[in-house]
Amino acid sequence: MQKKIKLSHFSQRDYLLSSFNYLELVIDIPIEPFEKYISKLKDIQSIRNKIIHEGSEIKDSSILKTIEKYSPNFLYDQEKEFLRIVSSNFNKDFFELLKNLYQELLWQLEERQKYKTIKDILENWFGLIEGKITISEVNSTNTSSKKRTIDFKISSDNEKIPELNGKLSLTSNKGYEVEIIDQSENELIKELLEAEKDLINLNLELKTFMTFDKNLDIRLLIY
Repeated sequence: MQKKIKLSHFSQRDYLLSSFNYLELVIDIPIEPFEKYISKLKDIQSIRNKIIHEGSEIKDSSILKTIEKYSPNFLYDQEKEFLRIVSSNFNKDFFELLKNLYQELLWQLEERQKYKTIKDILENWFGLIEGKITISEVNSTNTSSKKRTIDFKISSDNEKIPELNGKLSLTSNKGYEVEIIDQSENELIKELLEAEKDLINLNLELKTFMTFDKNLDIRLLIY
């Protein structure tokens, strides 16, 4: 593979570091997008290790500073030097962190595969139109911490469909809505969207990308 990979990259006691080494060195996924998650995971890892391996007895001042960042989720008895988790918010925040991390990993894998899943989903969704629809020039960007936008080109061997553009926006929200906006002024696209109301649902097609966030608002613009 012509990569400088050593067994020591994955045999460390720090399983967190080994995991991200694997992503970067073997799967070729850059570590930069995960740095904001890694720092928080390291905090949780250090607290977890003290609870599991040292019976919640904490004397290390650096760990106490970490604990302070997550108060009032913890109660620390200074006299007994003993730590207790007293709020379920700590666990909720941890699971939210994991969910966001895996969502990011899903998109990094998709980019690594040149957006093959997105292409297949959209080509399948447009499949009711006579002729072969091809999705190309897919590009994905995080337009905010809760919104991802996917731009793409639409082409077909059906002469009644000119080359079009598409913009798919996925926004994390409290619930999910599906909105499809057609600016193509094309009769076949119009017929597809009429059929979509009864026959096919874009949110079901995109269920892969709702795995870690079931409350995504879906907005598709065709122009």
